[in-house]
Amino acid sequence: MTQNVLTTTAPSGRTRVRSGLELVATGVVLAAAGASGAALLAVSATGRWEFQTLVLHIGVPAAGVLALMLITAPLLRFRRLGHAIILGGVAGIIATLGLEVVRIIGFRVFHSMPGDLPTLMGVKLAGRIMLGPNTMSTTIGYLDHFWNGAMFGVVFAVLIGGFPAVRGAWAGAVIGAAYGLALGFGFVAGPLPRTLGIGGVFSSVTVAEFHITVYAAHAVFGAMLGVLVHRFGARIPPLWILVRSVLRARSDRRPPDIT
Repeated sequence: MTQNVLTTTAPSGRTRVRSGLELVATGVVLAAAGASGAALLAVSATGRWEFQTLVLHIGVPAAGVLALMLITAPLLRFRRLGHAIILGGVAGIIATLGLEVVRIIGFRVFHSMPGDLPTLMGVKLAGRIMLGPNTMSTTIGYLDHFWNGAMFGVVFAVLIGGFPAVRGAWAGAVIGAAYGLALGFGFVAGPLPRTLGIGGVFSSVTVAEFHITVYAAHAVFGAMLGVLVHRFGARIPPLWILVRSVLRARSDRRPPDIT
């Protein structure tokens, strides 16, 4: 009788394998989203590598890996992962619109930004540092800017999903805002602000003005992202649930102690 109960309640070998493979695929997605996103601009700010080179040799292949994972996820029945990629990407693009509203107000009205960062990104990507921006480079820069927002959205949806399982938009907004502030901290603490001359002798923008705009923009981004993922990702469990199920399946495979 005991043997029958253990047989019916323990997860099947196929289920254990699928959960383990989905966890590995999730790690690949997180790595690909991170490698194809805004981290490349921060790395280029160190002066060791050109932004264009990093995007072509790291960002584009990583984006290809992410696209491959999106295609294969439903085929392998990784429903959680496929849903998180799509929802996170779309929510990240929408949330970037909110970030842009705050950033443009700071840039145009309060002059708290040293320049238009997406335009600078486009100039770097198009190889027009000595020529200046044109319509094509500016379009490329803004596409990359919104792509970065989509990648941050994918990371958030894969990690957090619909957590916590409570009704109301406030929970998603609070968690998302915390996520956005963490992104803002990573931005201001990285090498890029120094290359923009923030706080320098000849800078027209003070450190405080720059930080206020960056943190406000990223808080809005995170709050919008959190609300959207929480609202439409209720069936996406957070990553630690998947990790816990894999660990539990591994422990169930251990032979019982008969001493």
